Amino acid sequence: TGGRAHVPPIPGLRDVKFLTNESVFNLTELPKRLGVIGAGPIGLELAQAFACLGSSVTVFARSSSILDKEEAEAVGIVAAELERDGVKVLTNIKYNKISSSDQQGAFRCST
Repeated sequence: TGGRAHVPPIPGLRDVKFLTNESVFNLTELPKRLGVIGAGPIGLELAQAFACLGSSVTVFARSSSILDKEEAEAVGIVAAELERDGVKVLTNIKYNKISSSDQQGAFRCST
């Protein structure tokens, strides 16, 4: 109800082309690669959907696990499905800076 997508305070993020869970639906072409910041329900849903459509997807999680507020059994089930669908998950990420040297939207995440 009137909520907005959370944009994390990562240095350089606002200087590169990025999508949110709202703006991603404005895409007119499937991205070859997609990096998803955050391993909560919305980020994982988008990651899995794009992986199933053919994008190479990497999820970046600050915590040691995906869905860190959920029960371990549920997390295990979701993690197995993501792996089956080809989603790569990186945990314990500390973001130093995000930068881009490319107008196509490619970026580098320093951790």
